[in-house]
Amino acid sequence: MTAISQPPIDSDRRPPETAARPAPGTSLRDALLTIGALLGLLVLIELAVPVTSSVSAASILDGIAVMAYTVTGLIAWHRRPHNHIGRLMVATAVTLLAAGMADDVIEGLRTIGELLDSLPLAVLLQLLLAFPSGRVVGRAARWAVAAGYLVAIVLQIPQVLVSDEGLADLVWNVQAVLGLCVLAAVFVLTSRRLATSPPVIRRQLAPFIGYGCVAIALIAVCVAVLHLQPDPAITALTILVQVAVVSVLPVAFVVGMLAGAFGRAGEVQEVALGLAEASADPALLDELVIRTLGDRARGSTGQRTPANSLTARVGRAGRPSTRAVGGRSRPPASTSAR
Repeated sequence: MTAISQPPIDSDRRPPETAARPAPGTSLRDALLTIGALLGLLVLIELAVPVTSSVSAASILDGIAVMAYTVTGLIAWHRRPHNHIGRLMVATAVTLLAAGMADDVIEGLRTIGELLDSLPLAVLLQLLLAFPSGRVVGRAARWAVAAGYLVAIVLQIPQVLVSDEGLADLVWNVQAVLGLCVLAAVFVLTSRRLATSPPVIRRQLAPFIGYGCVAIALIAVCVAVLHLQPDPAITALTILVQVAVVSVLPVAFVVGMLAGAFGRAGEVQEVALGLAEASADPALLDELVIRTLGDRARGSTGQRTPANSLTARVGRAGRPSTRAVGGRSRPPASTSAR
């Protein structure tokens, strides 16, 4: 019998199924780190831009608040990729940074800051109503969020673009009245949700939602005081209090996260959404299990060897293995058809 010679195997060429792949979660982690680094750089640039007034404690605290929302938002985004809370916290950081440009000497930046001056409050209200699921549930809550953005954006534009000072003051006062109504509505909705929750859920939500209700009340008082046009000293103190109240909210989020309100893949929907994505890309299942178990060395099979991961066994294409069933061999069923 003539022996069939086998061509030499090039060790540098790997079959597609064994090619090196990035570790699960690496792309998301790198993207979030990039976002964090970019926002940190923008904060430093904003602090270096000259302002029309002297640097105050409120402006420094505003920069700290931007970084606090950025860090906590990125952590929440990484822990729950399918949850919008992390994105909302990062959005809050971006709007705070943009609103802080209202005092810059550069006219273009100052105009952007003035147009977006009230937007951070609208994002914060959505964040409170969406916590911890990331979704605003209920018609009343959705109307409150929509009204918040309407007051923060639509009524803010005329104050910047209208040259008539009397008309701008009128719009400013209307915005204040409607804004206080929105704050009152959100306060009622969040406090009622906290009061009607089961005791265990209430203890988990209390740090963030409870402080959020206190923050809404304090912000409403600050808005009312600022519209009474007090002397400059009281105005500066009121602004400092308002910025400080907003800055403490990420701390309340961390306390609530430690209390279990925002655990690692802690809700069924997070796992279900991850499984739905994994049906199209099996590599995502390893990432989901790693996030759930918190052990990067283990994949979905529980083995520490990368070759034994579900990705290595299911994600192979081109040469499906056969297994004996009742004395007959057949190819394994496709996971994507399930």
